[in-house]
Amino acid sequence: MWDTIQQIRVALNVLHDSNFPPEGLTGSRVIRKSTLPIDRLAGGEFHLPFIMLATPTTTTSTSWTNVGGIVVYDPNMWGDVKSLVFDVTGGPVSSGGTAYFRIIDSGQTPLAQITASTVGSSRYTATITNKPKSAQALLVQYRTSTSSVAAGLVSARLIIRP
Repeated sequence: MWDTIQQIRVALNVLHDSNFPPEGLTGSRVIRKSTLPIDRLAGGEFHLPFIMLATPTTTTSTSWTNVGGIVVYDPNMWGDVKSLVFDVTGGPVSSGGTAYFRIIDSGQTPLAQITASTVGSSRYTATITNKPKSAQALLVQYRTSTSSVAAGLVSARLIIRP
């Protein structure tokens, strides 16, 4: 009985045809009816948050400052996606300054940058033109143009459009 339960566990956790019996409920029947490749999704998008706050976090640093968590993007998992979009809600907290936001990969290479000069929190997007070619830990950084005017950030996310 234990062996049968273990076979079922492996078959369901590792969806591969060889983990199912050759007759009856075969792997190809289960896999075909229970899975959907990412590239078959149309019109949807996946939002992977770096940071989502009710109250903005601010910086008066004129140097790039890390903010929020990381998002691991793996092109092998997502396949050939139509677009990756960097989405930010933020901006300078008062007039006289500019807020800058960017997303970088694990090699510190900027993938997209957003410049915000409208005071308060507005939504901005930038398409990532050079998608990572290997699994990468992505990170958001922000800064202000002048230390006398803080840059505020409410949210930042990576949007994946298959």
